[in-house]
Formats: sequence, structure tokens, C-alpha cells
Amino acid sequence: MPGTPKKDNTTFEENYEHLDPALQHLLLVCSYCALNTPIPIDLLSIVLEGEIQEDVVNKLQQLSDLDFIESVPNGFQIQASAAKFVQSKFDSHKRKEVLGITAKGMETICKKMDNPGDILPYLKHVDALAQKTQLNKLAVSGFLSGYLGNYWLSEGNIQEAGLYYRRALLVIETVSGVESAEYTEHLNNLGSALYKINKLDEAKKCFEQAVITDKKVLGKDHPAVAIGLNNLGQVMLELNNTDGAIIHLENALEINTRHYGMNHPLVASGFYNFGMALIEVGDLQRAKVELNRSLAIREQIFGDNHSSVAESHHGLGMVFQTIGSIPEAEMNYRQAIKIWEADKKLDNLKLAASYTNLGGILHVSKDFDAAKTNYLNGLEIFEACLPANDKNIRDIQLQIKLLDHKISMPELFEKMEAGELLSPDLIASLDEIFGDEPKN
Repeated sequence: MPGTPKKDNTTFEENYEHLDPALQHLLLVCSYCALNTPIPIDLLSIVLEGEIQEDVVNKLQQLSDLDFIESVPNGFQIQASAAKFVQSKFDSHKRKEVLGITAKGMETICKKMDNPGDILPYLKHVDALAQKTQLNKLAVSGFLSGYLGNYWLSEGNIQEAGLYYRRALLVIETVSGVESAEYTEHLNNLGSALYKINKLDEAKKCFEQAVITDKKVLGKDHPAVAIGLNNLGQVMLELNNTDGAIIHLENALEINTRHYGMNHPLVASGFYNFGMALIEVGDLQRAKVELNRSLAIREQIFGDNHSSVAESHHGLGMVFQTIGSIPEAEMNYRQAIKIWEADKKLDNLKLAASYTNLGGILHVSKDFDAAKTNYLNGLEIFEACLPANDKNIRDIQLQIKLLDHKISMPELFEKMEAGELLSPDLIASLDEIFGDEPKN
């Protein structure tokens, strides 16, 4: 039971004599899991070549009865003293073999996960196995570190994600070399982490290297190349290299369409990314076509209420708002908001943008109360996710101040261009947002 005194090697030796080889093997597997943490029964079942979990639990109970592991309310766990003892009973070749098999079993579990957060119940074990396999120069360490990086990236811990991605790259470089698909996969992941913390030039270098290597190793039309091209296109948009971005995004879309056909999530995402890039260069009619394609494919694959469908509605809202088709823009923003609100992921910056853009439409149409509600909804998300001086936050704060004065941004510009004097209250409100910047 938890809290029982640690057993010394004499006790372990006496009890070890009663173990048959199968239990000795199982105990060695357990010794590579995280200490003092419930051991995943499904992992042990995989390592024991599909043995049913009920039989695995019975064997663990036998090990617990002999004090090698502890029975706890939610399973079984092993302490450092027992782990150290059992590893001393096997030669280095056998230890490395079993470690590798155990880590591969953990990788099998990770590969079946639909979302990065699914790793949470296994997190300590994945980390322990990643570290131990790295020390033994096993390639599986790179993959496990990559899964850990994906988890921390999904949690918004970019620093931790970057640490694991760099560790994965180091392992893969040592084992498989830099000219391998395994290496470029983690290079793309590291680039994505750098992108999220606005280290755009470093991210761009990662994506460029990934594309060059994947083309050499896998061929220029491989889907892995499309991943790098898409990433490269995204970072180039942020660096205001819109022409280069469009070229890469279009190439990525062409590769994925040839490989997967039209009705595939990656192709739908490609149409979305390409459409958003076309908005940046002002090709609005073509952008509308691409975004409508993304919406149609996503609705066919996921139905009407999926978050990716909301994303396409948001993009179309931007197009229609820009070309002046306000009813269509409002309809798309409302649909995006409806889907995302039901998703309950209130850290969604695109949801915040849809709130803000819808607020702008309502603001101009003089529906001030509804406009303010949407502005405040968007501001709440932006303030929770972005630095206090972020442009998105300052822009919404300005719009709310203008609402208080019953004036819209276009009307403000008209007054300023006409040389009209602004009211002292309005000037004070603008100064509150922008400091000493001239307003008139």
C-alpha cells in the first residue's frame, strides 16, 4: 500500500526467487515507467504482445503481493528502489531491448490519439520513456519527445514545446540524420512553435529547411512537402511577403489535391489558407471562390457545426465585409460565432475577431447596444490571450470609446478629413487610447 516502508535488496532477492520469467519480464517493463505513478495497463498489454488486460492485472497483483510494486486506488505503481533492483538483474543488452519495446508500445498508444491533450493520462510515462531512450540513443525518443512537444504546444506552453521539439531533433539527427522525413517532421513542429511566439525569421528557416529536405528525400509531390510549403506560406504572410506566400500556399494546395482528391480536410484547409492570402493582396473575388470551396468541403466532411466550418464562415465574412456585401458578411460572422460558442473554446482568437468584425458592422448600422456586446465579447478573449498593448486590444478599446460618443470610425474619418473640430470628450477618449498621437 502507499506509504509502506521501502524494501531493501535482501527482501527483493528473497522474493525475486519466487518469480517466473514472465513476471520478471513484466517487472522490468514496469521499471521503465514513471515512478510512483499508476502504470498504464494498456501499455503493458501491448508490450506483452496483446495479453488481455485482466491477465495483466492479475500478474501485477502477484508482483504487488511480493512487494515489488504497490497497489494503489487507481492501479499499480513502482518505486525507485524496486526499479533499480530489477534492472540490475538483467544485462545491458536485455535492458536496452525491453526499454525499446516498452517505448515503442507507448508510441503505439500515442499514434492512436486524436488530439494532443489525449496524452495527459500518460504524460509522465511518455516523459520518462523519452528521457531513458534518449540516454540509450534510441530513435523512438525523438518521436516521444515530439508528442510531448505537441501537447505543450496545444496547452500554449511554447517554451516547453520548443524544448521537446529541439530534443526530438537532436535525437533524430543522431540516429537518422538531418536528411530524413522524421527530422523534417519535428523541424516543422519547431517552426510552428517559433511562429506562435512571433519568432518569424527563425520559423521561416525551419520551414524552408523542411521543404528542401523533404523534396530531396521524398520527392517534390509528397504530402510532407505540402505541409512545409503551407507553413512557409503562413509565415511569409506574417512577414508581408504576400507574393511568396501565395506561391507556396498554391503549390501546397496543388500537391494535396493531387494526392488526396477534393474531398479531404487538408485540401479544404488549403483552400481556406489560399483564400485568406488572396484577401491580403486584394484579390477578393478569387478569395471568395476559394473560401466557398473550403466551406463546401468542410460541411460535406464534418457537417454544419464543426469548428473548421466556423473558420470558413469567418473568412467569408471578411471577404463580404471588405467588398461591401454587409448582409452576407453579417450572416457568416453570426454562423461562425454560433458554432464556436457551442464549442466552448473561449480562447479562440478567430472567435474574438468574428465578434469584433460583427460589432463593427452593427456599429456602422447604429445598433450600438448589440455592437458593444460583441466588442466586449471579443475584447474579453483578446485580453485573456494577448499582451495588454496588442493592436487588437487597442482597436476594440477605440471602437468602444467611439460607441460611447455615438460615432463610427468612418464618421470619425469624415470629420477629420473635413477639418471639423472634435468634441473635447472625444479627443480625451482618443488620447486615452493613443496617448499623445495627433488626432486632428
